[in-house]
Amino acid sequence: MRLALIGLTLAAMVAVMSWSGGSGQTLRAEPPSADTTSSLGNQSGPVVALSHPLENGDLQVVLIDGERRVMSVYHVTAATGAITLKSVRNVQWDLLMEEYNGTKPYPREIRALLQRR
Repeated sequence: MRLALIGLTLAAMVAVMSWSGGSGQTLRAEPPSADTTSSLGNQSGPVVALSHPLENGDLQVVLIDGERRVMSVYHVTAATGAITLKSVRNVQWDLLMEEYNGTKPYPREIRALLQRR
């Protein structure tokens, strides 16, 4: 319950930050669950917040900025509520790759099979 409350609080903070940047924006909050996903809107584009409980009782929160194509990962300590930034990555170039660390059949092999038909 405490993790859900922390996740909801963090999502609400993101919503307030997003909402304060623009006017007439629609915000949507979903009730907390074991895996909470909220989609938030602001002037620059959508920000998606995903939360997931970790094995040690802490919470992992991922924020994805759809327009800037940047994601950040945070860990929220359940006992104290401390938020720690773990990683930030611009995924723009990642999304342009056709395959990476994949297994057979690779996309190019499937495409070749389909083009033969």
